[in-house]
Amino acid sequence: MTMADLRIIVSNNLRKFRLENKLTQEKTAERAGISLSYYTALEGGAKGMSLLVLKNLASSLNISADYLLNEETTDTHIRNLEMLLRDKPVEVVNSIEKLIRFCCDEFSL
Repeated sequence: MTMADLRIIVSNNLRKFRLENKLTQEKTAERAGISLSYYTALEGGAKGMSLLVLKNLASSLNISADYLLNEETTDTHIRNLEMLLRDKPVEVVNSIEKLIRFCCDEFSL
């Protein structure tokens, strides 16, 4: 993998998670403490970033930094679920687990 390949993966993931969070580029940049022009270049795959910016962007998108660095896989979705549920009360986690089990049974998964 080249640096250009990694920039494309990161740019695609930035866009994906920004849109999932219903954020504008401006709001995402503001949350991460970077300029809009720099964020636009990152999302466009034209620039790289420091580890601090990577951490701040991930935090602003409510994800772990590795979500920005890796292509989407089944494991990515599982980690996303884990991240979403991490700070939730056990009752919420139990209810969501039951819902997932129901869906798996219903769709024969």
